[in-house]
Amino acid sequence: MALALLTLVLLSAVSIFAEDDNPKPLYSLPLSNVPGKTITTFVLNYKPGAKSPPHRHGSSFVIAYVMSGEVRSKVNDGPVQVFKEGEMWTEQPGDHHAVAENASEEKPAKLLAVLIHESNDTNIFVVD
Repeated sequence: MALALLTLVLLSAVSIFAEDDNPKPLYSLPLSNVPGKTITTFVLNYKPGAKSPPHRHGSSFVIAYVMSGEVRSKVNDGPVQVFKEGEMWTEQPGDHHAVAENASEEKPAKLLAVLIHESNDTNIFVVD
């Protein structure tokens, strides 16, 4: 039940980013060697010019990998950076993701997001 609720929360949160209104996790499973933690992955398809609101991911450690295109990102007080295909960044639990957007107004971008989070965390996507 908790995993189903968590998956629903993740799906709702990620739809802001995605071209698909109902993105499905590629993988969501409790980590058997780390009790109380779950890993969930998504592929997010950003339309040209698409943006997401400033947000946090609660207890999640995030690994973001650009599969295609370019994604502009700013975490906490760090600089705004553009990540190109094959590049990645990470976010620590509670980090503020101030900018998350497709860097192009003409081409789509695709991002693999891997979240490792508390299995019972219902605040893995909190918009400012």
